[in-house]
Amino acid sequence: MTGARYGALGVLNHDHTALDQFLTVGLHPDEEEKIGTRPTGQGVLGLLITAPHPVRLANLGLNPFLSMFTGAILVGVVSLPISTFMLRLKTSEFAIGMWVIAELAHLLVNLDGLINGETGTSFIELNQYDADLRHMLIYWSALAAMVALLGIVFLLLRSRFGVSIQAIRDNEDAAASVGVKVLITKRIVFVLAAAGAAAAGALWVANAITFQPQSYFSVQWTAYMIFMVLVGGIGTFEGAIVGAVIFFLIETWFGATGVWYLIGLGATAMIFALFLPRGIWGSLEDRFGIRLLPVGYRLRWADAANSAGTPAESCNPQSAETSEARAVSGDS
Repeated sequence: MTGARYGALGVLNHDHTALDQFLTVGLHPDEEEKIGTRPTGQGVLGLLITAPHPVRLANLGLNPFLSMFTGAILVGVVSLPISTFMLRLKTSEFAIGMWVIAELAHLLVNLDGLINGETGTSFIELNQYDADLRHMLIYWSALAAMVALLGIVFLLLRSRFGVSIQAIRDNEDAAASVGVKVLITKRIVFVLAAAGAAAAGALWVANAITFQPQSYFSVQWTAYMIFMVLVGGIGTFEGAIVGAVIFFLIETWFGATGVWYLIGLGATAMIFALFLPRGIWGSLEDRFGIRLLPVGYRLRWADAANSAGTPAESCNPQSAETSEARAVSGDS
Protein backbone atom coordinates (compact mmCIF):
# COMPACT_ATOMS: atom_id res chain seq x y z
CA MET A 1 0.00 0.00 0.00
CA THR A 2 2.73 2.49 0.92
CA GLY A 3 5.45 1.15 -1.35
CA ALA A 4 7.87 1.09 1.59
CA ARG A 5 10.85 -1.24 1.42
CA TYR A 6 10.81 -2.01 5.13
CA GLY A 7 8.02 -2.26 7.64
CA ALA A 8 7.37 -3.20 11.25
CA LEU A 9 4.23 -4.07 13.18
CA GLY A 10 3.91 -4.01 16.94
CA VAL A 11 1.29 -6.26 18.54
CA LEU A 12 0.08 -5.09 21.95
CA ASN A 13 -0.41 -7.39 24.93
CA HIS A 14 -3.79 -7.94 26.54
CA ASP A 15 -3.36 -4.98 28.90
CA HIS A 16 -2.38 -2.63 26.06
CA THR A 17 0.64 -1.50 28.08
CA ALA A 18 3.49 -3.08 26.13
CA LEU A 19 4.36 -4.94 22.94
CA ASP A 20 3.72 -8.67 22.84
CA GLN A 21 5.25 -9.10 19.38
CA PHE A 22 7.36 -6.99 17.06
CA LEU A 23 7.08 -8.20 13.45
CA THR A 24 9.31 -6.94 10.64
CA VAL A 25 8.99 -7.11 6.86
CA GLY A 26 11.69 -6.64 4.24
CA LEU A 27 14.70 -7.23 6.49
CA HIS A 28 17.32 -9.84 5.65
CA PRO A 29 17.90 -12.41 8.44
CA ASP A 30 21.37 -10.93 9.01
CA GLU A 31 19.82 -7.49 9.44
CA GLU A 32 17.24 -8.89 11.86
CA GLU A 33 20.02 -10.32 14.00
CA LYS A 34 21.61 -6.89 14.29
CA ILE A 35 18.42 -5.61 15.94
CA GLY A 36 19.17 -7.74 18.96
CA THR A 37 16.48 -7.70 21.61
CA ARG A 38 13.14 -6.83 20.06
CA PRO A 39 11.40 -3.64 21.26
CA THR A 40 8.97 -4.16 24.13
CA GLY A 41 7.23 -0.81 24.08
CA GLN A 42 9.60 1.52 25.85
CA GLY A 43 10.77 4.99 24.83
CA VAL A 44 9.08 6.44 21.74
CA LEU A 45 7.10 3.23 21.15
CA GLY A 46 5.84 3.40 24.72
CA LEU A 47 4.72 6.98 24.13
CA LEU A 48 2.77 5.87 21.07
CA ILE A 49 1.05 3.18 23.16
CA THR A 50 -0.04 5.55 25.93
CA ALA A 51 -0.80 8.47 23.59
CA PRO A 52 -1.71 7.02 20.17
CA HIS A 53 -1.25 10.06 17.93
CA PRO A 54 1.47 11.15 15.47
CA VAL A 55 4.74 12.20 17.11
CA ARG A 56 7.38 14.44 15.56
CA LEU A 57 10.89 13.89 16.88
CA ALA A 58 12.93 16.96 17.83
CA ASN A 59 16.23 15.19 17.17
CA LEU A 60 16.72 13.17 14.02
CA GLY A 61 20.43 12.68 14.57
CA LEU A 62 21.59 15.72 12.55
CA ASN A 63 24.60 17.54 13.94
CA PRO A 64 23.34 20.76 15.61
CA PHE A 65 25.82 22.97 13.75
CA LEU A 66 25.01 21.33 10.44
CA SER A 67 21.30 21.73 11.21
CA MET A 68 21.74 25.50 11.66
CA PHE A 69 23.13 25.98 8.16
CA THR A 70 20.66 23.46 6.72
CA GLY A 71 17.90 25.53 8.26
CA ALA A 72 19.30 28.69 6.64
CA ILE A 73 19.19 27.00 3.23
CA LEU A 74 15.62 25.82 3.84
CA VAL A 75 14.58 29.36 4.77
CA GLY A 76 16.06 30.57 1.49
CA VAL A 77 14.02 27.94 -0.35
CA VAL A 78 10.83 28.92 1.49
CA SER A 79 11.45 32.58 0.67
CA LEU A 80 11.17 31.83 -3.06
CA PRO A 81 7.38 31.39 -3.16
CA ILE A 82 6.98 34.28 -0.70
CA SER A 83 8.91 36.54 -3.05
CA THR A 84 6.43 35.91 -5.88
CA PHE A 85 3.83 38.12 -4.23
CA MET A 86 5.88 40.20 -1.79
CA LEU A 87 8.07 41.70 -4.52
CA ARG A 88 4.99 43.12 -6.18
CA LEU A 89 4.86 45.59 -3.29
CA LYS A 90 7.06 48.67 -3.13
CA THR A 91 8.47 51.06 -0.52
CA SER A 92 6.20 51.36 2.52
CA GLU A 93 3.82 48.68 1.23
CA PHE A 94 6.69 46.20 1.09
CA ALA A 95 7.80 47.13 4.62
CA ILE A 96 4.30 46.61 6.02
CA GLY A 97 3.88 43.38 4.06
CA MET A 98 7.13 41.95 5.43
CA TRP A 99 6.08 42.93 8.96
CA VAL A 100 2.85 40.96 8.42
CA ILE A 101 4.84 37.96 7.14
CA ALA A 102 7.10 38.13 10.21
CA GLU A 103 4.11 38.21 12.56
CA LEU A 104 2.54 35.26 10.73
CA ALA A 105 5.78 33.32 11.11
CA HIS A 106 5.78 34.26 14.80
CA LEU A 107 2.28 32.82 15.25
CA LEU A 108 3.15 29.62 13.39
CA VAL A 109 6.23 29.11 15.55
CA ASN A 110 4.12 29.57 18.69
CA LEU A 111 1.80 26.81 17.48
CA ASP A 112 4.70 24.37 17.19
CA GLY A 113 4.47 21.86 20.03
CA LEU A 114 8.25 21.73 20.36
CA ILE A 115 8.45 25.46 21.10
CA ASN A 116 5.86 25.55 23.92
CA GLY A 117 4.40 28.87 22.82
CA GLU A 118 5.95 32.06 24.18
CA THR A 119 7.61 29.99 26.92
CA GLY A 120 10.14 28.87 24.35
CA THR A 121 12.57 26.00 24.42
CA SER A 122 16.29 25.26 24.70
CA PHE A 123 18.81 24.07 22.16
CA ILE A 124 19.60 21.07 24.37
CA GLU A 125 21.63 19.28 21.70
CA LEU A 126 24.44 21.78 22.27
CA ASN A 127 24.81 20.54 25.84
CA GLN A 128 26.80 17.60 24.48
CA TYR A 129 29.66 20.03 23.90
CA ASP A 130 31.90 21.46 26.59
CA ALA A 131 31.16 25.17 27.15
CA ASP A 132 34.57 26.32 25.86
CA LEU A 133 34.36 24.04 22.82
CA ARG A 134 30.81 25.18 22.10
CA HIS A 135 31.77 28.85 22.22
CA MET A 136 34.74 28.20 19.96
CA LEU A 137 32.61 26.30 17.41
CA ILE A 138 29.96 29.03 17.44
CA TYR A 139 32.63 31.71 16.96
CA TRP A 140 34.23 29.99 13.98
CA SER A 141 30.84 29.10 12.50
CA ALA A 142 29.74 32.74 12.78
CA LEU A 143 33.03 33.94 11.27
CA ALA A 144 32.76 31.48 8.39
CA ALA A 145 29.14 32.45 7.71
CA MET A 146 29.98 36.17 7.82
CA VAL A 147 32.97 35.85 5.48
CA ALA A 148 31.00 33.68 3.05
CA LEU A 149 28.00 36.02 2.94
CA LEU A 150 30.13 39.17 2.68
CA GLY A 151 32.18 37.53 -0.08
CA ILE A 152 29.07 36.56 -2.04
CA VAL A 153 27.53 40.03 -1.67
CA PHE A 154 30.80 41.76 -2.61
CA LEU A 155 31.28 39.66 -5.74
CA LEU A 156 27.67 40.20 -6.76
CA LEU A 157 27.91 43.95 -6.28
CA ARG A 158 31.14 44.07 -8.32
CA SER A 159 29.49 42.24 -11.22
CA ARG A 160 26.92 43.27 -13.80
CA PHE A 161 24.36 42.05 -11.28
CA GLY A 162 25.52 44.75 -8.88
CA VAL A 163 25.07 47.42 -11.54
CA SER A 164 21.52 46.14 -12.05
CA ILE A 165 20.84 46.42 -8.31
CA GLN A 166 22.03 50.02 -8.24
CA ALA A 167 19.97 50.84 -11.30
CA ILE A 168 16.86 49.39 -9.61
CA ARG A 169 17.67 51.36 -6.46
CA ASP A 170 17.87 54.63 -8.41
CA ASN A 171 14.81 54.12 -10.61
CA GLU A 172 13.10 50.76 -11.05
CA ASP A 173 11.08 51.76 -14.11
CA ALA A 174 14.08 53.26 -15.86
CA ALA A 175 16.13 50.14 -15.09
CA ALA A 176 13.44 47.93 -16.64
CA SER A 177 13.31 50.16 -19.73
CA VAL A 178 17.01 49.54 -20.47
CA GLY A 179 16.75 45.76 -20.14
CA VAL A 180 17.42 45.09 -16.46
CA LYS A 181 15.54 42.00 -15.27
CA VAL A 182 14.03 43.71 -12.26
CA LEU A 183 11.98 40.88 -10.76
CA ILE A 184 14.71 38.23 -11.07
CA THR A 185 17.32 40.58 -9.62
CA LYS A 186 15.13 41.51 -6.67
CA ARG A 187 14.26 37.85 -6.07
CA ILE A 188 17.94 36.87 -5.83
CA VAL A 189 18.53 39.64 -3.29
CA PHE A 190 15.39 38.61 -1.36
CA VAL A 191 16.44 34.94 -1.13
CA LEU A 192 20.03 35.79 -0.20
CA ALA A 193 18.82 38.15 2.54
CA ALA A 194 16.44 35.50 3.89
CA ALA A 195 19.15 32.83 4.05
CA GLY A 196 21.62 35.24 5.64
CA ALA A 197 19.14 36.38 8.28
CA ALA A 198 18.26 32.74 9.05
CA ALA A 199 21.93 31.82 9.49
CA ALA A 200 22.48 34.79 11.81
CA GLY A 201 19.38 33.91 13.83
CA ALA A 202 20.39 30.27 14.17
CA LEU A 203 23.86 31.21 15.39
CA TRP A 204 22.36 33.71 17.83
CA VAL A 205 20.11 30.99 19.27
CA ALA A 206 23.10 28.64 19.52
CA ASN A 207 25.01 31.25 21.47
CA ALA A 208 22.10 31.89 23.87
CA ILE A 209 20.95 28.21 23.86
CA THR A 210 17.45 29.31 24.86
CA PHE A 211 14.81 30.39 22.34
CA GLN A 212 11.85 32.63 23.16
CA PRO A 213 9.78 33.65 20.11
CA GLN A 214 8.85 37.06 21.50
CA SER A 215 12.51 38.08 21.71
CA TYR A 216 13.58 36.72 18.34
CA PHE A 217 10.64 38.18 16.42
CA SER A 218 11.01 41.59 18.02
CA VAL A 219 11.19 44.75 15.91
CA GLN A 220 14.39 45.67 17.76
CA TRP A 221 16.44 43.67 15.25
CA THR A 222 15.33 46.03 12.49
CA ALA A 223 16.25 48.99 14.68
CA TYR A 224 19.71 47.49 15.29
CA MET A 225 20.36 47.07 11.56
CA ILE A 226 19.22 50.63 10.84
CA PHE A 227 21.60 51.87 13.55
CA MET A 228 24.53 49.97 12.02
CA VAL A 229 23.90 51.42 8.55
CA LEU A 230 23.25 54.98 9.76
CA VAL A 231 26.35 55.12 11.93
CA GLY A 232 28.65 53.12 9.67
CA GLY A 233 27.74 54.76 6.40
CA ILE A 234 24.81 54.49 4.03
CA GLY A 235 25.64 53.47 0.47
CA THR A 236 29.02 51.90 1.28
CA PHE A 237 30.03 48.28 1.67
CA GLU A 238 32.48 49.00 4.48
CA GLY A 239 30.01 51.20 6.36
CA ALA A 240 27.75 48.35 7.45
CA ILE A 241 30.76 46.44 8.78
CA VAL A 242 32.03 49.46 10.70
CA GLY A 243 28.54 50.09 12.07
CA ALA A 244 28.21 46.49 13.24
CA VAL A 245 31.53 46.68 15.09
CA ILE A 246 30.52 49.94 16.77
CA PHE A 247 27.11 48.55 17.71
CA PHE A 248 28.50 45.46 19.42
CA LEU A 249 31.15 47.49 21.22
CA ILE A 250 28.42 49.76 22.59
CA GLU A 251 26.31 46.76 23.56
CA THR A 252 29.25 45.15 25.36
CA TRP A 253 30.10 48.30 27.31
CA PHE A 254 26.66 49.74 28.00
CA GLY A 255 24.19 46.89 27.46
CA ALA A 256 23.82 46.33 31.20
CA THR A 257 22.43 49.85 31.72
CA GLY A 258 19.01 48.70 30.52
CA VAL A 259 16.66 51.30 29.10
CA TRP A 260 19.37 53.98 29.01
CA TYR A 261 21.29 51.80 26.58
CA LEU A 262 18.34 51.82 24.15
CA ILE A 263 17.85 55.57 24.62
CA GLY A 264 21.53 56.10 23.85
CA LEU A 265 21.30 54.02 20.67
CA GLY A 266 18.29 56.01 19.49
CA ALA A 267 19.89 59.36 20.28
CA THR A 268 23.12 58.37 18.52
CA ALA A 269 21.25 57.28 15.40
CA MET A 270 19.28 60.56 15.42
CA ILE A 271 22.46 62.64 15.71
CA PHE A 272 24.09 60.82 12.80
CA ALA A 273 20.95 61.13 10.66
CA LEU A 274 20.81 64.91 11.25
CA PHE A 275 24.45 65.98 11.30
CA LEU A 276 26.42 63.17 9.65
CA PRO A 277 24.00 61.60 7.13
CA ARG A 278 26.76 59.78 5.27
CA GLY A 279 27.90 58.01 8.42
CA ILE A 280 31.47 57.46 9.59
CA TRP A 281 32.83 55.62 6.58
CA GLY A 282 30.86 57.67 4.07
CA SER A 283 32.29 60.87 5.55
CA LEU A 284 35.81 59.46 5.40
CA GLU A 285 35.29 58.56 1.75
CA ASP A 286 34.02 62.03 0.90
CA ARG A 287 36.87 63.76 2.71
CA PHE A 288 39.87 61.54 1.93
CA GLY A 289 38.70 59.41 -1.01
CA ILE A 290 39.33 56.17 0.90
CA ARG A 291 37.73 53.17 -0.82
CA LEU A 292 38.90 49.82 0.52
CA LEU A 293 36.12 47.70 -0.96
CA PRO A 294 34.59 49.67 -3.85
CA VAL A 295 31.42 48.07 -5.14
CA GLY A 296 29.99 50.81 -7.35
CA TYR A 297 31.18 53.00 -10.16
CA ARG A 298 32.09 56.66 -10.40
CA LEU A 299 32.62 58.74 -13.51
CA ARG A 300 35.93 60.39 -14.21
CA TRP A 301 36.08 62.86 -17.05
CA ALA A 302 38.59 61.91 -19.73
CA ASP A 303 40.13 65.42 -19.71
CA ALA A 304 40.66 65.23 -15.95
CA ALA A 305 42.32 61.86 -16.26
CA ASN A 306 44.65 63.13 -18.99
CA SER A 307 45.55 66.29 -17.07
CA ALA A 308 46.59 64.10 -14.16
CA GLY A 309 49.05 62.33 -16.42
CA THR A 310 47.00 59.16 -16.64
CA PRO A 311 45.43 58.14 -19.94
CA ALA A 312 41.67 57.78 -19.67
CA GLU A 313 41.93 54.32 -21.23
CA SER A 314 44.02 53.04 -18.31
CA CYS A 315 41.57 54.04 -15.60
CA ASN A 316 39.68 50.77 -15.75
CA PRO A 317 40.22 48.29 -18.61
CA GLN A 318 36.92 46.56 -17.89
CA SER A 319 34.73 49.67 -17.80
CA ALA A 320 32.53 50.83 -20.66
CA GLU A 321 33.59 53.98 -22.53
CA THR A 322 31.14 56.70 -23.35
CA SER A 323 31.61 59.72 -25.62
CA GLU A 324 32.68 62.05 -22.79
CA ALA A 325 33.39 59.93 -19.73
CA ARG A 326 34.58 56.53 -18.65
CA ALA A 327 33.22 54.53 -15.68
CA VAL A 328 35.97 53.58 -13.27
CA SER A 329 35.88 51.44 -10.18
CA GLY A 330 34.84 53.19 -7.02
CA ASP A 331 31.84 53.90 -4.81
CA SER A 332 28.93 55.85 -6.19
